Amino acid sequence: MRILFFILLLACNQTAKGQFETHILNAFGKADIQRIYAHFDKNVEICIGDEVEFYPKNIAKEVLNAFFKKVRPVKCTPLHKGESSDHSSKYIIGKLEAQKGTFRLFVFAIKKSGKQLIKEVRLEKF
Repeated sequence: MRILFFILLLACNQTAKGQFETHILNAFGKADIQRIYAHFDKNVEICIGDEVEFYPKNIAKEVLNAFFKKVRPVKCTPLHKGESSDHSSKYIIGKLEAQKGTFRLFVFAIKKSGKQLIKEVRLEKF
């Protein structure tokens, strides 16, 4: 019985760890700017192609939304993810498929007050 309890506890912990990544990738795949915006830090670095800028979160939302309207995302699949040894930051790499092309997505987030906040979003032609 203890072994079953331990396995269930471990499975729940692994699910909770992957929820942020899954949530963000699904939001990018559906161009759900509101769900992404909810995870933005107060300033976000947005890199689309060769254009790199730091924006306040409300402007970053507009820039990313304009990109979504231009390319019209269809789905986003995970390629890789990682986390710092002290669990204070993590990154996600995904493949964003859109009607106007395929893009490599990189998201970098930090942990503040127990919540993952996006500091950087990079989108490059795949």
